[in-house]
Amino acid sequence: MIKQKRFYVFEDTAARAAFMASGKLPAQSDFYDCAVGPLGTMKLLNKATAKKKTAAAKLLATFKSMPLLLFQKSNDFFVWRYNKILYVIGKYTSNLQFEQYYSLPYNESRFDMGPNGEMVMFEIDNKNSRLEERLIAQFKELAWPLESNSKNYFVWKYRNRIYLIGDIKTDRLFAKNRFIIYSKEDLDMPHYSIRPGMPGSRIYLNAGHRGEMLVVEENPQRPKMTSRLLKKYLGDKQARRLLFSNHSTAPHLGVYAYQNCYAF
Repeated sequence: MIKQKRFYVFEDTAARAAFMASGKLPAQSDFYDCAVGPLGTMKLLNKATAKKKTAAAKLLATFKSMPLLLFQKSNDFFVWRYNKILYVIGKYTSNLQFEQYYSLPYNESRFDMGPNGEMVMFEIDNKNSRLEERLIAQFKELAWPLESNSKNYFVWKYRNRIYLIGDIKTDRLFAKNRFIIYSKEDLDMPHYSIRPGMPGSRIYLNAGHRGEMLVVEENPQRPKMTSRLLKKYLGDKQARRLLFSNHSTAPHLGVYAYQNCYAF
């Protein structure tokens, strides 16, 4: 089950029932974080003690082999991950069938359309030609948290851009608003009211691992943030080359970096 951006995996129904009732892990149980979940989430598995090492390995293997529901909006948009393929379903009845049989009989495949280059299968309907069109449009609007391994490093993919964020508060606001901002008050700022000292971002064209635009958080009060994020994402050598190249735009302050992306 999912709670607070983590997948909790249990080896018996009693532990699961206790967790669902209290919302807390049993005091006598040992768990550890395992950063291999989808959507940048974490999974908590039984700690690999002498007796539970084999059990934890089996839990992890089972978890990876199961279809996972990543997104759902009402009863007409579902995104699943199964066997390294993303399935996008637009009908409630089709989703029920997928949950039972792990297959989508009527689909249109799109290669390299997933956030990490995965194949994506969209449901189609011969009686409704607009179904696939709607699903593709909704899929493109999804924000994908690709990586999160600390309180000061977050990687998102949104509208074919990679966002590197170095502050947990900024990350939470980005998850909600799709803007690199520090406070809700920034959302009320008109797009032309740029003022010095506002948090913002720096843009690097074609710098992502798959040629995406990089939007990197930048804060005048924390001048080393941008270089730290780039080094974490690209590695020291490539980050230094990018920082001293001409591929970066001038800094865009506040919420406007997101809006100015459309100019390229």
